[in-house]
Amino acid sequence: MTNRPDIDRGDDRGSLGDERSVWQISARTHVGLKRTANQDRFLIDQEGESILCAVADGMGGPAGGETASRIALERFAAVVRAEEFPDAAAAGHSLERGARTAHDEIRSVAESDPDLRGMGTTLVGLAVDGGELGSFVNVGDSRLYRMRRGELSRLSFDHSVVADLVRQGEITPEEAAVHPRRNVLTMALGVDHRLKPQRENFTVEPGDIYLLSSDGLHGMIPDRDIARILAADWTVEARCNSLVEAALDAGGSDNVTVVLLQRSSKPVGRPGLPGGGVGGGGWLLLPLALLALLVVLRLISTDGRFGGERPDRYPVDSMMQELEREVGRGIDTIPDSLRGFPFDRNRILLDSNVQPTPGDIVEDPELADSLASPRDRRSTRQP
Repeated sequence: MTNRPDIDRGDDRGSLGDERSVWQISARTHVGLKRTANQDRFLIDQEGESILCAVADGMGGPAGGETASRIALERFAAVVRAEEFPDAAAAGHSLERGARTAHDEIRSVAESDPDLRGMGTTLVGLAVDGGELGSFVNVGDSRLYRMRRGELSRLSFDHSVVADLVRQGEITPEEAAVHPRRNVLTMALGVDHRLKPQRENFTVEPGDIYLLSSDGLHGMIPDRDIARILAADWTVEARCNSLVEAALDAGGSDNVTVVLLQRSSKPVGRPGLPGGGVGGGGWLLLPLALLALLVVLRLISTDGRFGGERPDRYPVDSMMQELEREVGRGIDTIPDSLRGFPFDRNRILLDSNVQPTPGDIVEDPELADSLASPRDRRSTRQP
């Protein structure tokens, strides 16, 4: 799946995969709050378990930037998908050839059209499959991050003036974030005849999360906030949307694009256990299944307590019982001790199924407001 150039890309998104897939993928691009055109583009291309993703951030005016990022992803995808790579090393070479082909095409188009002179784009591209290795290529300051076992690391490095100064030890990363030349690139597709893309292979482990982003994300929020969102126990799509929303909340001064991939927690490079075939090895799960069944039955028979005593009822349950007794007596006035408890205009109690237990999140704003006591009512925003 790729971004189509003929659709409104002010806020475009897409997702692939489900809980049974090797990879769950989500992507979103947004024009931001200060720009009138979106020069970012993303690519998600899947063939079986093989995934090709990329982000391109165009430059050179609205027309030039959009044209450069479109050409980059079209040519990049065409070259990589035309080649069959048997391993990560070969995939890396294909990614670099795709980047160089896109570079040459952008330069050729710019030279033939005066209105497009000087256009260029960043490109960060990733290739993975169901195995233990992956490859990426990078040109410019779009980035590739990896979250592994709760730790965020950056796999790509920026081709920019401030990044070079940081690597040389002349300034700190904190100084780079506010440096007046922080947006000046030292390399981009289509801009200079010299092109030395960063190309690397990397290992893939179960549960890995990979993030490709334009600088509209990492230029607006720090890496610690990116790590906090990626570590949240949300769906891939929810985390993808939250990253974009965080960049917009921080000011949204640039186009922002995010592509997020999460590897399933199954062992990499090994098939899953047969589902139900005892002869295929499923018999190993039988003792565990029987033990789990015994635990469930025990919990049911004791109402959740192994000791046999009944658990204390939640305060909301006690209040329900008292209110039901008062309503059963036909009283016309709710006792002061029970005021604030939810009931509708006809004095009929709400279905007890919608009553929250401690720790629940109530998504209906009206219900949430009615459940709060008057002094505790306040508006909250769920990420």
